[in-house]
Amino acid sequence: MPDTISDDVVVTFDYVIRDTAGGTLDSSSTEEPGLYLHGADNIAPGLEAALTGRRVGDAVTAEVGPEQGFGVHDGQEPITVPRDVFAPGVEITMGMQCTSDGDADEAIPLWVVGVTDDSVVLDRNHPLAGKTVIYEVTVTGLREATPEELSEGCPS
Repeated sequence: MPDTISDDVVVTFDYVIRDTAGGTLDSSSTEEPGLYLHGADNIAPGLEAALTGRRVGDAVTAEVGPEQGFGVHDGQEPITVPRDVFAPGVEITMGMQCTSDGDADEAIPLWVVGVTDDSVVLDRNHPLAGKTVIYEVTVTGLREATPEELSEGCPS
C-alpha cells in the first residue's frame, strides 16, 4: 500500500466544495466518498496538485481558480434542442450532465440548464466554469491501482 499520493494511486477522500463566499456547492457523503486515480486527469488539476504527496488522514484546503478548476467560461451561448433528441422515458433534470458526439467522435460534455415539455437547453460550460472554488478535503484511503484501472484511466 502506498504511503503518499502519487501517480497511479487510487485515492479515497471526503470533500466539501465551497464558493468564495463560503456557500457549499457540493460534498461527499459517507456512502459515496470521493474516489479518483491520481495522475489520470480525473479531478481538477489544481486539486490534484494540492493532494500530491499527502497521506491518509491529511486535511487539505485548496483554493482553485477557473484555469486549474472547472475551466474558464468559453463564451458560447447555450443551445436549445428538441426534447425528442433524448430517449423516451429519460428523466431530464436541471444540472444533469450528458454528452454529444463531436466532429472526431469525441464525447462533448453538456449540462442541462433549461427544460420544457418540448425542448432542452444545453450548455457546454460546466456550471462552475469561470468560478474560483475552495476544496476542503480529508484523505481517507490510498491503494495501488489495478492494471485494469490504469488501462481505463479511472478507478473501478
